[in-house]
Amino acid sequence: MDEIEEAFLEAQEFAAIGEDVGRWEYLLDYAAWECREDICEFLLMHGVCGAPYLHALAGGEGQVELRLRLIRLFHRHGVTVPQERNQSRDTSVHQAAWSGQLEILRYLVEEMEGRWAFSRVNDLDFTPLHAAVAAGHLECARYLLEQGHDPNATAHILCEDQLGWSIIDRAVSTGNVWGPYR
Repeated sequence: MDEIEEAFLEAQEFAAIGEDVGRWEYLLDYAAWECREDICEFLLMHGVCGAPYLHALAGGEGQVELRLRLIRLFHRHGVTVPQERNQSRDTSVHQAAWSGQLEILRYLVEEMEGRWAFSRVNDLDFTPLHAAVAAGHLECARYLLEQGHDPNATAHILCEDQLGWSIIDRAVSTGNVWGPYR
């Protein structure tokens, strides 16, 4: 039996005797990274806050259907796109755009009301649209534009003598310039 299974059994035992397992965030963190739906469901039902772990689900690679199912599970338990961001100041919307997860991006923006993230910049001074363009994810970039992301948004450069990077600047500098028929 691995460590996550042992911790899950211990949490179930605590819950069975009426102990509070609402502070078992570390286990939800592992469960989200490992895409363990059973453990996530149990912990969310017992009051563990899922918002900080949405990033792991939004930006991961592979298992898109499973991660989207987990995001829906988190949402059913009251999780919204959190205002808090990870260490790089990415929102969950940034994570999905950067990794090219179009279906997850759609869910975050439309169902979880994540449009507010369009105006947020991360440590690279990227908005979600900057992230999609820099990573070469055309469909995510198109989607963000269709949803009202400002195409003239500029990244904020912290030097007085420089202007911010526009989306077009980012596309040209990375070679991700798409014609109208692509």
